[in-house]
Amino acid sequence: MIIAMPVMEDNGRDSVISEHFGHNPLFAIYDSENMELEIVSVGEHGMGCTPVGEIMKHGADTVYTLGIGGRAIDSLKENGIVIKTGGFRKVGDVIDNIGKLEELREGCGH
Repeated sequence: MIIAMPVMEDNGRDSVISEHFGHNPLFAIYDSENMELEIVSVGEHGMGCTPVGEIMKHGADTVYTLGIGGRAIDSLKENGIVIKTGGFRKVGDVIDNIGKLEELREGCGH
């Protein structure tokens, strides 16, 4: 599994997960098979856009998020990306609890 997590800063495993997918300048990309973590920029798209293409460039097949809108959900699902959530607020906590992540059932209504 390669999981993308929206973050606001590059603090490695201590990076705090953004409250809303698409409102973040960076993504933490974690490859669970190789146990490698990389923090990447969303790129020229900037905050406020759905950066699905950017995370796909890094091979992400899963996204962990705390909040996400309907258009982003549709775009991720159309591209075969699974959306997970949970109560974890830091990248390291998500990594340490990958088996406890839950499938996201619905977005935040916008």
